Amino acid sequence: ADNAAILLLQRYPAMPVVEFLNDELAGHTRMLHRVMAEERFPAPWGPLIEAMAAIRAQYYQTSTSRYRSDDAGGGQRAPA
Repeated sequence: ADNAAILLLQRYPAMPVVEFLNDELAGHTRMLHRVMAEERFPAPWGPLIEAMAAIRAQYYQTSTSRYRSDDAGGGQRAPA
């Protein structure tokens, strides 16, 4: 999402990019939870989808510490 934010900010500087992307991710997460509650997936799909949702949540919570959006960083990976 950080790379998408950088690209959107470069193209649309006045756009509230972070809020837009957070809303989009929240919408997709709600949709995934609704589908998971309504449907029963055969093994291994149910646990796999749940694991992917948990990984996504963890990844996006920590992504700002992995990427820089300042001009000096150029959107490249921050040093580990």
